[in-house]
Amino acid sequence: MGMVDIFEDLCLDAEAEGNRDLWLKAAAAALIIALRKTAKARAAYWTEEAVRCIASADPEAEEEFQGLLQYSPWRALDEVVEAFERKYFTLDEVLD
Repeated sequence: MGMVDIFEDLCLDAEAEGNRDLWLKAAAAALIIALRKTAKARAAYWTEEAVRCIASADPEAEEEFQGLLQYSPWRALDEVVEAFERKYFTLDEVLD
């Protein structure tokens, strides 16, 4: 199963259950996907997906993470990953 499939399954489960932890795992999966992209537009898309999942998990953090999307796509990705890992957990943990 690829990361996109994992992401989609996590989103479906998180939405059905309203589960904060699943939303955060979906956000982490989206960030992992974004980090693997070499095309700027695809990296930006997956970074935005991650921020959408973070907003679903933690509405109070939505403004903070949305603000990070103002940067160039590569910097936005770096900033979102850094903020995510500082606030929630490292991306490595989603693969366990």
